[in-house]
Amino acid sequence: MKFKFLTFLSLVLLAFSCSSPSADVFTIEGTITGAENMTINVEKFNASSKYTLLKDTLIAADGSFAIPLENSKPGDLIQLRIGTRNRVYVTNTGETLVKINAELSKMRFYEYIIGESSPNNIALTSLLNKLATRTVNPSSVDDYLNSTTDPVGAAFICLNTKQTGDAASIAAFDKAISGLQTAFPESDMITPMITLKGQLMQKMTAEASSPIQIGNIAPNISMDNPNGKNYSLEDLKGQIVLLDFWASWCGPCRRENPSVVKVYEKYRNQGFTVFSVSLDGLDSRSKARYNGDEERITAELEKSRQKWVAAIEKDGLPWEYHVSDLKKWESTAGRLYGVRSIPYTVLIDRDGTIAATKLRGAAQIEEELKKLL
Repeated sequence: MKFKFLTFLSLVLLAFSCSSPSADVFTIEGTITGAENMTINVEKFNASSKYTLLKDTLIAADGSFAIPLENSKPGDLIQLRIGTRNRVYVTNTGETLVKINAELSKMRFYEYIIGESSPNNIALTSLLNKLATRTVNPSSVDDYLNSTTDPVGAAFICLNTKQTGDAASIAAFDKAISGLQTAFPESDMITPMITLKGQLMQKMTAEASSPIQIGNIAPNISMDNPNGKNYSLEDLKGQIVLLDFWASWCGPCRRENPSVVKVYEKYRNQGFTVFSVSLDGLDSRSKARYNGDEERITAELEKSRQKWVAAIEKDGLPWEYHVSDLKKWESTAGRLYGVRSIPYTVLIDRDGTIAATKLRGAAQIEEELKKLL
């Protein structure tokens, strides 16, 4: 599934005030250039995995603010939000002051400066920026999780990046939960962490009985391309194949496409290719919106097919094998491979055996591919 940041966290910014906040109150202050006289919403992640609004206020005419959060406690994850896409994440780990210097236009990429008095938030901000700008692979968060002294930040990163349902993700959740329970036993993040860990364990159990396991023969897929030409996965035996499930409407998939293209161009002459299965189209739930109007359904399916074709062209996906049955989440191939989120990849060796799954980013794909060349 799309390496993606969950939007269940939100921080509080209080309007600029000339009075000094109490020294024992968790306070966020600073300047946001370009946000003068704009409303800022401050929320915190709660035990129901939802937002609790702490404050909303106007930033001063010079872009400055000082927000004492009397209703925040150590163990909170706070989000400062301006509009829908501009966010600053701050963890409350016992310090009394966090300073922020930001530009509104860069906040969506987590490009802002945190004051030296809050090293935990400096480290978290650095990682968020690298993830948002794709200068680090999501799997590389392990260095942060293994070194951070901020259990709130560790929980936040686990909730957003460790959802693969494998042993490594479960171990990361265990460590983060233990850290929270030790340092901040009343943290609202503990319950959501335990809940999601349980869901991941169920997922891991279900996947253990799936035929999509490393070492198993990859089930065949036989589908048509946008022009009606049929392609079968089994016809590619003798080549190394990256089976790639994606869709034109999937933002993380579209952002991942340049990585797949990069690896394809580098190794295409060494017996490597890509077999792309699109989850464009309409599933039964989507079709239900049209109340049995077959003419409308046919028209919408054609629109979806055109969007699929346009995405292939726009993203410059040069390989030949693009297929779909235009059934969205009810895709025959998707169900065969147990696809519950996209992008989803399966690396298949020359004999048709599954060699790796859930690869993301050019570096990770290339690392596994080299083992098969």
